Amino acid sequence: CDRAGIENTPTTIVFSPPRSQLSIVHKLRMYTANTSTNSDPASFILEGRVKPDAEWEIISSGDLDLPIDRNGRGIPIQSSYESGDINLQYTEVSLSTNTKAYWDYKLSIPATRDPNSNLQFAEVELPGLLLPSFPVSPRLS
Repeated sequence: CDRAGIENTPTTIVFSPPRSQLSIVHKLRMYTANTSTNSDPASFILEGRVKPDAEWEIISSGDLDLPIDRNGRGIPIQSSYESGDINLQYTEVSLSTNTKAYWDYKLSIPATRDPNSNLQFAEVELPGLLLPSFPVSPRLS
């Protein structure tokens, strides 16, 4: 990825649960890549929106401290809502105070451990609660 001219622009990823369902995120979990620790994310901003055309709302932001140990390339992750993969290196941020349901989530990574390094991580998870979907009934005129 050539980021020439946009060096101070955060890397952003948008997550969308199944379109007919809202969800409440309770954790942010990020696994290390197999590359240098200099490429690890150093901070994050997690936002949500209640519908596709709504403004983004900040859910949480802060520093990240990924482990120094590296994960191997191509190793499957065996995680659950309760816990990340205990055989792999990751960091987890609790968002247990978040009670608001969102349609989409946007994760921005404004900085890496070394500002001169390109961002790399293996996986990101947003464990939480998927709310029941309700079918849309046709309107009778």
